[in-house]
Formats: sequence, C-alpha cells, structure tokens
Amino acid sequence: MNRFERANPRLCAECQRQGRVRYGDELEHIVPLWQGGAESDSNREWICRDDHKIKTAREASMRRAG
Repeated sequence: MNRFERANPRLCAECQRQGRVRYGDELEHIVPLWQGGAESDSNREWICRDDHKIKTAREASMRRAG
C-alpha cells in the first residue's frame, strides 16, 4: 500500500459528491495530464469503474473537440 492509499480511503470521489458511498476501484487524475494536470497526490482521487467510464468518455470527447 502506498502513501496515497494510506491517506485516502478507497471511496469513489464522484459518488461521494452525489451523496452515495461506493468503492473506489481505480485511481484517477482529477485534471487529466493532457490538460495540464499535475502528476501529484493532490491531483488524484479514487473513482468507481462506472464513473471512470463516464469520465473517460467525456474527456475523450473534449480532446477530440480541441
């Protein structure tokens, strides 16, 4: 277990913002690296697989649009 995992419970950040509690399956950059996000703990959060799929699709669409 790394430092980030010890300091941050594995709960989906997006679910928490919506008042739900769900396991965070994947570690995600809050601001994508391609948008200038930092490779740092302050730019990471746990996210469930369902929300990760939604976020990835949204970001792919934004990236294509320029």
